[in-house]
Amino acid sequence: MSVTSLLQDVVRRVAALRQAIGRHAGVLLHDIASRLSRLRNDSVQASLFQIFDYVRTDEHGLSRILRDLLNPKGTHAQGGLFLNAFLGEVVAHGWASDETFQKIIKEKPTCMGNIDLYLEFTNGAIVIENTPYAGDQAEQICRYSEWLKVTASSRGWGDNWLVIFLSNREPSPHSICPERLEQLRTTHHYAHLTYVQLARLFGDASREVQAPTVKNFVSDLASFIQKRINGEVDMCMNEEQEICNAILASDETLEAAFLVGGFNFEVQRQCSRA
Repeated sequence: MSVTSLLQDVVRRVAALRQAIGRHAGVLLHDIASRLSRLRNDSVQASLFQIFDYVRTDEHGLSRILRDLLNPKGTHAQGGLFLNAFLGEVVAHGWASDETFQKIIKEKPTCMGNIDLYLEFTNGAIVIENTPYAGDQAEQICRYSEWLKVTASSRGWGDNWLVIFLSNREPSPHSICPERLEQLRTTHHYAHLTYVQLARLFGDASREVQAPTVKNFVSDLASFIQKRINGEVDMCMNEEQEICNAILASDETLEAAFLVGGFNFEVQRQCSRA
């Protein structure tokens, strides 16, 4: 292709692009503006009204919520949806699932202290130390792991036991020494689950829920965790998602978005060939 032909082709394409902008970009920008206006209209969103402003959301309150959601036989009537989503983040074994689930206990008393959440399966057990705000106690993870190891041995479960530390940080050295923690991790007896992961998995799971009351509760829980525990700004995320939804609404809006942004991949490709 000669330089003259290339320039003529570029001119034609630019003219076509300008026409496309006239057809689609105005519609796209109007749609985005309408979406953001609705989103920012607080009388519609009521973004400051949260059910979790009226329920107990300290460590004990969150443990109670987790206990009920992780119970496949719970009143949420979603079976193993939440439990399997939770286990999918931390367990790479087949012994823990909704099918082998037996019971879940909040504040289970042991000789090593009360355990936040204790999950028992037909052939193994999981301990969850829930630490959304406060620091962990002296030798806490170490004590729980030793208790669970002895319990698993006495029950004939062998190595089917796991300690989960639910927090946005790792356990402190005074809770368990780094060497012991690494040993537990490499032998698959310890897993760290963050509240960032928890908010995401509950948010994903809520999309599969058909019951409106449960769907709204779990969605609000994920939002509460994001804002109050993880410190995320939910409004920015919503605005970004609304813009993405508008852009991806059709081939034409996607094309218009590229044009508004000043992108012309086809022209760049043709120029690179020259």
